[in-house]
Amino acid sequence: MNAVSSTDRCRCREVECYFKIDYLPEAFMSRITGRMLSFVALTSLLLDIAHAADRGDCGTPEEMKAKLAQDDQHNVAQAIYMKPDNHPHGIIVTASTDGKVGYVLERDALPGDPATKICVFERIGSIRLFDYRKAGTPQQVFIKTPDAEAQRKCDAWRKAGEAHGDDCQPLNQIIREGERWGQRVFLEAPNMARQKDGTYQEDGSMTIILGAAGTSHDFPGQPEKGVEGDVWQTLLPEGASLRRAVLAYLQVTEWGQALLAPKR
Repeated sequence: MNAVSSTDRCRCREVECYFKIDYLPEAFMSRITGRMLSFVALTSLLLDIAHAADRGDCGTPEEMKAKLAQDDQHNVAQAIYMKPDNHPHGIIVTASTDGKVGYVLERDALPGDPATKICVFERIGSIRLFDYRKAGTPQQVFIKTPDAEAQRKCDAWRKAGEAHGDDCQPLNQIIREGERWGQRVFLEAPNMARQKDGTYQEDGSMTIILGAAGTSHDFPGQPEKGVEGDVWQTLLPEGASLRRAVLAYLQVTEWGQALLAPKR
C-alpha cells in the first residue's frame, strides 16, 4: 500500500470540512471517528481494474491491484458497509473513464483504515451515475414494469425462503419511498457475468446504489435516515429487488464529483 502523500492529507482535511459523521450505532462509533473522513487516501489502493476481475474474486490490496490493473478504473465513491455481524467493512465503487466497466468492491476494513483483503462484490457495465445529493428523482431511474409484477416475484421468493420481510421490494417503490428520506439513486448498472469464452454479458439483473447526503438530525427519532443507503440487486424486467447491503455515509470522490458535474 502506498503511503498517503501530504497532498492527499491536505485534501482529506478539506473533505473533512464537508463530510461529517454525526451518527452511527455506538459499537461502531469509536472505530470510525477520524478515519472515514480520510477517504481520498484510498485512491492509491486500487485503482486500476482489469478483465481478470470477476464476482467473488478476493486478494490483498496489492494482489488485487496487480490482478485488476488494465481497465482504466477510478475510485468513484465509497461508504461504510454495515454488515449484520457487527463488523463494518468498506464498499468502494469504481468505473472506467468511458463508464463501460466498473466494480463494487468490499474491503475488510473501514474506509481510511488499512485493509488486508479486497473482494469483487459485483462487476457492472454501462454505468449511469446520478447526483443523489440533489432533491428530486430523475425519471430515467424508474423502470416501466408495474410494481405488481415485482411484488409477485418478491412474494414467490419469500414463500421459497429466498427473501425475507422488506429485503425484497419493487424497484420503483424503493425509489419513491427513498425520496421521502433523502435517499436517492446514485448508481444504476447492469451486472455482468463471465461467459465460457471469457467475455462478459449482462446477466439479467442490475445493481442499484442509493445514498443519503443528510445528517442524523434531519429526522428526529430516526437518526439513521439522514445517512443511510443501500445496495440492491434488481431482476429485470420484473423489477423485484433484493437488498444486498446496508450502507452509511456514501461519499463521492473528487473523480466521481467531476463525473456528476454539469456538462458544458
